[in-house]
Amino acid sequence: MINYDLFDTSMAILVSGRVGTGKEHQKEILEPFHETKINEDIQDSIDSYDNVYAQRLPVRGGDVPEFLDKAFKDEYNITFTKLCELMGTLSLFAFQLPTSFAKIPMNSLLAEVNNFDEQFSEEEFKIGMDFLTLVKRKKVEDIPPGFDSIDISPWRFNRRLSLLRRPFMVIENPNDPKNPWIYWGPRQVLRTRSYMAEQMQSGRFRVTDGGAVDKALGRIAGNKGDLLVQKVLKSIKSEDIEVHTSVWIGPNEDLYDPKDLGDVDVLIIHKGKKILYSLECKNMEPSRNIKEMVEELSKMMGSSCERGLIQKHMDRDTWLKNNLGLVGKKFGLDLTGYEVKSIFLTAEGMLTPVLKKQNLPLPFVTRYELNKFGLDVLDEAADAQVPSSKGPST
Repeated sequence: MINYDLFDTSMAILVSGRVGTGKEHQKEILEPFHETKINEDIQDSIDSYDNVYAQRLPVRGGDVPEFLDKAFKDEYNITFTKLCELMGTLSLFAFQLPTSFAKIPMNSLLAEVNNFDEQFSEEEFKIGMDFLTLVKRKKVEDIPPGFDSIDISPWRFNRRLSLLRRPFMVIENPNDPKNPWIYWGPRQVLRTRSYMAEQMQSGRFRVTDGGAVDKALGRIAGNKGDLLVQKVLKSIKSEDIEVHTSVWIGPNEDLYDPKDLGDVDVLIIHKGKKILYSLECKNMEPSRNIKEMVEELSKMMGSSCERGLIQKHMDRDTWLKNNLGLVGKKFGLDLTGYEVKSIFLTAEGMLTPVLKKQNLPLPFVTRYELNKFGLDVLDEAADAQVPSSKGPST
C-alpha cells in the first residue's frame, strides 16, 4: 500500500517501537467501497430469489462450454467436465464415511472411484489427481517446475498451489512409501469445483499465458463483455433514442482517425435531449486486496509508458466532440448542437471511482444504477462530475 502510494498514508513510530500507519483510508475509501459491494449483493439476492428459494423447481448449473473442454484436453489431457466429475465422485465417497474427512491409500482410490456412476481410466485418474493434489516440497520457498513465485506466496490470492485450487493432500506413508495417503474434506472439494467455475467465468483462473486454456478464457471474457452490453441495451429502451454498439474509430473506419482509437462500446444518440452518450462498458471483477487494488488502478489510470482504459476512452471522447459531423454522416443525422457525454460503465462498483473521484475526467456508473434509474443516471453522473483539466493521474 505504501510502496505503490495507493492511499495518502500517515506513519509514525509507536510507543512500543513498532511502525504504525493511519487508518483514514479505511473510513473514507474502503468502507464506502465495501458498502457498495454489500448493496450489490443484496440486489443480486433479490433478483435471484426465485431460483435460490424455489424448493420445487429443479436447479442445475450450465454445461461446460465445448471449446473450454477442448482447451483443457489439448493442454492438460483431461477435460474440465471430467475434472468436475472426479471431484463430485470423491466428494460423494467422502460424505459416506463416518469421519468428517477422507483418508485412503492412493493405490486403492481408483477402484473406489469406479464403484460410482462415473468411470475413469487409469490414465484419466492419474492426470486428474495430479491436477488436483498438493504434495510436500522440500522447502517452502521451492518453486516447482511450471509455477512461479505467486503460487507459493501465502499472502497472494489466486495461487495455483493452494488448498482452494488443489483440495487433495498427498501425505507420506511410512509403511508403504510408494503408496501415499490421500486426505481430503468433501465440502472443500465441492468448494474447489465451484471456485474453479467462478474463476473461469470471471477471467481470474490462472493458467499458462498463451496456452489453449488461456485463449479459451479470453473468449469467455469477451462473451462477458458482450453480455454487459446486452444488459445495458435492455436498460435504455426509449422511442427518442438511437443505440449503436461497437462503433469503431480508426484509419480504416467511416469515423476516420489516423490512429486506431478503438471502439465505443455503446453509442446512444438522444434526439430529444440532443445528447450523444459514449459508454465504455467493462465487465471487470472488483479488487479484493491491496495488490489487486494497485493492479486495478494501473489498468484504469495507465502509466508513463502506456495509456490506461480511462485515457483511451477520453481520446474517443475528444474525437467525438471534434467530429460530430462525421458521426452524423455515418448515421444519417444532423448532430449540430449535440452535447457529448462520455461515461465509464462497469458491471459492479469498482475501487477507482471511490479512490480517485477528484481526479477522474469522466464519471463511473454501474449497471445496477442504470437498471434502477435508467438514462437519467447518466445525466446525473455527468453533471456531478468534477471537471479536471489534467486528466487521469498516473
